[in-house]
Amino acid sequence: MQTNEHLNGKMRKGFFFGMLVLFLTGSRFLYAQKSADLIRLEIPSAIAPGSYGLASLSDGGLMIFYQGRGLTEQKKRKWYFGLFDTSLRQRWLKEVPLTNKLQLVGHRLHNGKLVFLFKNLDKIKRGPGYYEILIYDLKSQVFTEINGKLPSRTGIVDYKLSGQWLCMALKRPGFISDLLFVNTKSGAIKVAHLNAGGQTDLAGLFVDRQNGHFIVVVNRMNVDSVFHHKIFNFSQDARVFGKIDVINKDHLRYLKTFALAEADGMSMKFFGVYNQVELGKKKSHSYDNYTKPQSAGFFYLNIENGAQRVLRFYDFMQFKNITGTYANSQIQYHRKRKKLRNILSDTSVNAVSLLNLGKLQLYSYQDQYVVAAEAYTPYYKTETRVDYDFYGNPYPSTYQVFGGYNYYDLILAGFDADGSMVWDNDFPMKGLLSSTNEQKSSVYIDTAQINLAYVNNGQIFTQDINGPVDLDKLEKVSIVSRFKRDKSVESTESHILYWYKKYFLVYGYQKMRNRSLNDKSIRTIFYVNKLAFE
Repeated sequence: MQTNEHLNGKMRKGFFFGMLVLFLTGSRFLYAQKSADLIRLEIPSAIAPGSYGLASLSDGGLMIFYQGRGLTEQKKRKWYFGLFDTSLRQRWLKEVPLTNKLQLVGHRLHNGKLVFLFKNLDKIKRGPGYYEILIYDLKSQVFTEINGKLPSRTGIVDYKLSGQWLCMALKRPGFISDLLFVNTKSGAIKVAHLNAGGQTDLAGLFVDRQNGHFIVVVNRMNVDSVFHHKIFNFSQDARVFGKIDVINKDHLRYLKTFALAEADGMSMKFFGVYNQVELGKKKSHSYDNYTKPQSAGFFYLNIENGAQRVLRFYDFMQFKNITGTYANSQIQYHRKRKKLRNILSDTSVNAVSLLNLGKLQLYSYQDQYVVAAEAYTPYYKTETRVDYDFYGNPYPSTYQVFGGYNYYDLILAGFDADGSMVWDNDFPMKGLLSSTNEQKSSVYIDTAQINLAYVNNGQIFTQDINGPVDLDKLEKVSIVSRFKRDKSVESTESHILYWYKKYFLVYGYQKMRNRSLNDKSIRTIFYVNKLAFE
């Protein structure tokens, strides 16, 4: 049993200063189609793609940050954080020393503060791990640092903030799950264990906005390999005041991930993704299998006053637009290699209905809920190695190496207030390869329509829908660059992010070619474009 000594934390406050470094800012451009205006920021990128991070401060601007190469005299790693206003003009750059060998878990904008969560790199095999919380106060512009220890080989699955408390969901070896509560003002911690009665996996961590409580959904497998689902309600200081068992009589459908739609005490509404359990197969508790598709559809769960009222399933094969999803995938999960149209008409072929899905997204649209999830397939690169025998004769060998994720479609479904599905649609994404499984698309809910977009190969792809109706054809617009004769020869890890009002940020890495610039004919940059959808 894990004790609090392994999860102890301490806090250190301070204001960190650093040398101001000028980032390059671009000019103002106009889009002729959907984007009303665009402002561009370019930062010369001498470090590898993925090294820069970006955090929205809403109408307070944005923060760009990266890990430096140098260490302080105290053997701390130098990190740099730059503040930019809404016109992408740099206000300052500050050097912030953090514990060495950290990786970013994520960041959240909460109550006028930008909260970063870091943990140690996953290379520590012995001894405790550690976490670091960095809090930036937007008003005082002060950085506050909190750090503490973690059990050995512990991962952080998710985290949420409520009031002064940060709750981390921890995953430990042997499918052991804990919650670590950290007070972001005092540094005090509390621990809750979730493993009574079997192996566990976290299916969702949420905050009840009505009262500030944390809601935790746990998938648990007992000794008979039967899955059970339990919902816990925790106060901000780790006290349990409610437990609810989810009753699922269909043992071939496993509730994988949850998204909270509404919560008020012991009354909650969830949407989620369920996986299909294969007949004749022993149930497995492997939660990180990215090579085989498992997701079969969405579900809706309604709990009122602590009692389950509705659990309803929606199989992807019932969706009217699902044929486009499988056509876009260009991969057929079947053994007999039938043509796609024959597979879709053959309901006995179970494998074709299973998908790999990214994180579930949930939005409010008029009087409906909109559930969206990105479909992807893992892709592998073929590499060749040449070895030599005793006599110097070469013999090559080829092998497959995991190369990342191929995103090909965004599945959307609309539900009424009672959780009944009223429409479905999809948004194709073409040739979007990424080394990370972060969200790639943007779903922006306007009053009369839903704006969909993604970025790939230096272009923005957009489409507007109204439920199941496509209001226009898929449009594509090239990302405006800094100079007239710029030509993008490579564009990687691009994202589109909602910023504030109707403004969005498009950012990523580009290699640009421009012969008119002489000594800068080729430049590698991290770029940020501001645009507005009209």
